[in-house]
Amino acid sequence: NLIERMPYKPHAAIFGSLLGAARIHKNVEVAEFAAKNFLSIDPSNVAAYVQLANVYAVKNRWDDVSRIWQGMKANKVVKIPGCSWIEIKSIVHEFRSSEIE
Repeated sequence: NLIERMPYKPHAAIFGSLLGAARIHKNVEVAEFAAKNFLSIDPSNVAAYVQLANVYAVKNRWDDVSRIWQGMKANKVVKIPGCSWIEIKSIVHEFRSSEIE
């Protein structure tokens, strides 16, 4: 309701913030509204897809999670795997969440 009353057109950061809050509060309806508007402004923003998928996941809506990931693939939106560094005995080791050893 606040966003609709703003005196100017909201930008992606507004909808990104709303989407983040919806994820924290597990509010699917608000998350869908925020993601739809966010993606209408910035359709290649991977964070919007991932956050909406995470909201669906905590609600066990796995068909919706799958639909989001399929939509990402269809739109050629790619999530870059997480990356971490750790130093052991003065040697820095790098690994990604997608690496399995």
